Amino acid sequence: MLSGCATFIAGCHPAPATDAWGPLVELRDDSERHPEGKPPGGWWITPIHATLLPNGNVLITGWSRRDRTECKAGGTRKNGTTFVLNPASLTSGTLSVVPLDEQALTPGDVLYCAGHVPLPDGRIFFAGGSRYQNLGRPDQIEEGINYARIYEAGKNSFERIGEPMKGGPKGHEGVRWYPTLTRLPDSRILVTGGFTQCCGREFGNLSIDVFDPDRYDRKQSPWENLVLHKDVPPELTAGFIDYPHVYLLPKPVASTTGEGGDSSVVMTGGSGEMYLFNVAEGRHGKDRFTAPPNGKRKDGGEGTTGTLLPTGEILVMGGTDNPAAGQRADFYSPSTDSWKSVNTGISRFHPSSVLLPDGTVLIINGEFKPGYEGDRRRPQTIDPLSRNVTTYPPWPDDPLERGYHNFAVLLKDARVLIGGGRVSTTAEIGCERPDLRIYSPAYLTKGPRPSVVNVREPLEMKVGGGGIELKYNQGPPRKGTGVVLMALGSTTHAFDQNQRYVALPFKKITADTVRIMPPSDFSEAPPGDYLLFVINEAGVPSVGTHLRLN
Repeated sequence: MLSGCATFIAGCHPAPATDAWGPLVELRDDSERHPEGKPPGGWWITPIHATLLPNGNVLITGWSRRDRTECKAGGTRKNGTTFVLNPASLTSGTLSVVPLDEQALTPGDVLYCAGHVPLPDGRIFFAGGSRYQNLGRPDQIEEGINYARIYEAGKNSFERIGEPMKGGPKGHEGVRWYPTLTRLPDSRILVTGGFTQCCGREFGNLSIDVFDPDRYDRKQSPWENLVLHKDVPPELTAGFIDYPHVYLLPKPVASTTGEGGDSSVVMTGGSGEMYLFNVAEGRHGKDRFTAPPNGKRKDGGEGTTGTLLPTGEILVMGGTDNPAAGQRADFYSPSTDSWKSVNTGISRFHPSSVLLPDGTVLIINGEFKPGYEGDRRRPQTIDPLSRNVTTYPPWPDDPLERGYHNFAVLLKDARVLIGGGRVSTTAEIGCERPDLRIYSPAYLTKGPRPSVVNVREPLEMKVGGGGIELKYNQGPPRKGTGVVLMALGSTTHAFDQNQRYVALPFKKITADTVRIMPPSDFSEAPPGDYLLFVINEAGVPSVGTHLRLN
């Protein structure tokens, strides 16, 4: 078997042990929110969904259960659990969390398996989720739900949206389990895909809708259907236990086939076929789609992770039952309808991918499939420009992998929070790992760290408007990509529905001051909250500064 990055693989380079890992911290709920049947010490908590908040905390959704590792005889999932994590609390041992009221419409409704993304004003929008009957029993039924909820950090609470969602197969309108949410340039949220119930592609809800937060705040109907369920290509149905992968492109792509016109969104499902999608007014139904001639990924898209790269390409990594495809990182260019690939040397199913402030992509986690090779505990970074893959040692003092239901999200201090995940050789779904830890990428050991000084957060910029001056130390920023915006990650099930990297133009004013310019339009960076990082010539990032694009 290959161990990590094999030296004979082109573009793949082993790295010195310059990264670092924080302690493993287990999660418990010893509060009185779910007192019935609570074990001594509290419920064990599995973290599955994570959204970064502008202040550096993380909103996490998961499950509580009775037993740490044994899910049989009533020890499986019991209560949906959402809580706010301060990463500074991950010091050692066990952390007790305080669950929030998820504002469920009926008992058994949980935010687990919802889609989620920040709104322009900082609230977090959740659509869909799961409804359970006979939870934990052999006759358990798992269905989607047809409503949405909003989390407001200032109140640390949820509100439920009264009007149900639209679209879907007849008799299951609005019901979504595993939907994907995507911010659009006009502040609306694209709601894509999902299922009406567990488990199988025959239960797909392919309807494509939008949620308008401005209309909601004006107490008007916030929902609009763009494409009916029957008019969406069936290839966009997600894999068996996947979310659709949807990307807002920084520049629209001129369609070469079909009637789609210039398209600003790319969608892909379990088939691995990329579709261009036009969200503009005046397009209807099937006319919004274009299937590029070369848009299909070899071996399909099931079990993959994906992200929009700084180059404008889309990275698709891992997945499928093919061990060779499980090692492959594929780069798709929507503008040229072409693919390039690199072998990472480690096969991964359901890995996580995280855009880092230095422009590289972190690949971490994933579970075993028959024939898979390499150690999935080993972090790897991929440089989108050079295609070089750098492999680091595995996390210490922990022999177990993080498979399905793992997550990884960039933190405000440029470290990465990872958590959850199934151990595929020993644990079933519902008995994933009840723990978290923090990963420090190697760029934090390359020298003195720059910092932004004399700043009152949040900074504010207007897209297409004038620039602002920024003071720093331990600079200067590196040429071209020394000042970047990173969208707040919102990740689950191997896909981050909100991460984005935007390099800002800047001009040096004095030895410690630059003038930075905003993005030219909202396709590059939709309105809302970002973290601004300064990266010096050594590639070391600052701590992120909260910036809001108006």
